[in-house]
Amino acid sequence: MKSHAATANGRGSEFELQEIEPGRFVLQGELGFASVADALKKSARLFSGSSRAVFDLSGIVRVDSAGLALLLEWQRRAREAGVGLEYIHAPAQLLAIARVAGVDRIFS
Repeated sequence: MKSHAATANGRGSEFELQEIEPGRFVLQGELGFASVADALKKSARLFSGSSRAVFDLSGIVRVDSAGLALLLEWQRRAREAGVGLEYIHAPAQLLAIARVAGVDRIFS
């Protein structure tokens, strides 16, 4: 099991991405402005060597528009790599932000 943790120094924001099996990931913690830059750096190779990636979002306890932007970036990178991408168990807060932004289709 691989673990990619992103912690924002001094802000108390922590985000963890774990690969529980090849191509299947669990996200936990806060996914927002304080953690996404580090999370993006640590996720550079997520879409290599797999034809499909599933992200379980049920462990996200707080999210903002930066977190949504990260998920959209992962979607773009997966598409470029020819990897099928699915987000499952998105929290209500994330769905609401995506709906307002007009990008809630990424969760269907």
